[in-house]
Amino acid sequence: MRCLTFVMLGTAACLAGAMSELQGAPRQSRSAAEAIAATERAFAAQALVEGLGTGFRANVADDAVALEPDPTTGEFHVISAKAKVFARPAPHRPSNIHWWPAFAGASGAGDLGFTTGPVIFGEKGYGLVFTVWAKQSDGRWKYYFDGGPGTEAKTDLKPEDPTQFLSMTPRRGGNAAKARREVAVVEAKLAAAAVTDTRRAYEPYLANSTRILGSPKGPAIGTKAGIAALAERPTAIRFETLGARSASSGDLVFTYGQASWQGTHAGFARIWYWTARGWRLAFDEIVEPPPKAG
Repeated sequence: MRCLTFVMLGTAACLAGAMSELQGAPRQSRSAAEAIAATERAFAAQALVEGLGTGFRANVADDAVALEPDPTTGEFHVISAKAKVFARPAPHRPSNIHWWPAFAGASGAGDLGFTTGPVIFGEKGYGLVFTVWAKQSDGRWKYYFDGGPGTEAKTDLKPEDPTQFLSMTPRRGGNAAKARREVAVVEAKLAAAAVTDTRRAYEPYLANSTRILGSPKGPAIGTKAGIAALAERPTAIRFETLGARSASSGDLVFTYGQASWQGTHAGFARIWYWTARGWRLAFDEIVEPPPKAG
C-alpha cells in the first residue's frame, strides 16, 4: 500500500509538473512578445532622434542576416546584416521614418520572436515593417532579420494603438533541431505545390492569425483575406529556402529565401508557429527589389 501511495504521489507530482510547464509556456511567450514590441518601439524612437544608421547599429545582432539581390543576375543570396549596416555611414541626424509594432509573437522559450506593423516615410510614403528578434546571451533583444514591402495604402492604425499578440500553443518535447526538420518538410511541400498553383500551395497552412504581406493594398489578415491576397500573386512561384532559425522550444521557426517567377527574383520571409493542428503560418511576405535607377 505504501508503494502504491508512493507511485500515485509520484505520478501526481509528475502531472503537476507537466501542467506547470504547459501553463508557463504561454505566459513566457506573451511576456517575450511584449518585450520585443517594446524594443521595436524603442528602436523606432531612437532612429527618429539619432538617425536610422545609429538605430540599426545599436539593434542589429552579430549573426543577423539579410537577403540581397545579385546586381548582375538579380538572384537573391544571404549576407551579413551587421556587415551591411556598418558598411554604411551613420550620420547623427533625425529621421522622418516612423514605424511601430501592430502584431507580435514569441516562442514559448522566450528566445525568438517577431514584430510587424506600419511604416511611414515622411508624410507620403507607406510600407510595412517586419522584424525577427533573437534574445542575446546578455538578455537583450536584437534583430536577426529586418525587411518589409512598400504599400500604396495609408494605414488606419495609429502608433498608440495596442499591439496584438500571437496566441501560442504549448508544445512538450519540442526542440530547435526537430522543429527545423518538420518545417523543412512543410516548406518542401509548399514549394512543390507552388510551382503550379501558388494559392492552393498556401491554403493548408493559413490560420485566423496569419498575416500575408506583399500586396500593394497592405497586409491581409486571416484565412479568407489571405486567400484573396495570394490570388493576386503570380499563379506559379518557385521557392528556394536559403536559411532558417528555430526557437529552442521548437514552436516557432523563421525561414527565408528566394521566390522566382517569369524571370523575376524576390526575397521571401516566413514565420511558422506550432498549433494543435500542426505548423501554420503566422507571417509571410514577398519583397521585390526596388527598380533600377535610370
